[in-house]
Amino acid sequence: MVISSNTYGDALTYKINVATAGLILLDAKQFLVGNGAIGLLDQPPEKLLFTNGLGQEVSIQIIVGRQAITPFSSAGSKQPENWTEKESPQWP
Repeated sequence: MVISSNTYGDALTYKINVATAGLILLDAKQFLVGNGAIGLLDQPPEKLLFTNGLGQEVSIQIIVGRQAITPFSSAGSKQPENWTEKESPQWP
């Protein structure tokens, strides 16, 4: 996950998931890559709650990634030998 803004400062903060969570300063671009970095957060992020006390409008950019998985199709991709139906990804 990458969180960036067009302006940074001590009055630009966010919380993870709930309003009662601890404040995190957005005073520079933040890169949270891998289980170790995301594990520094109190809980897996589902919602980010931003507070802008800078006195000016800001533009926040959030980029979220995940491990890519390739669906198997009968038309081309071959399933690994140890693959089972219960491991099939759930597609929306």
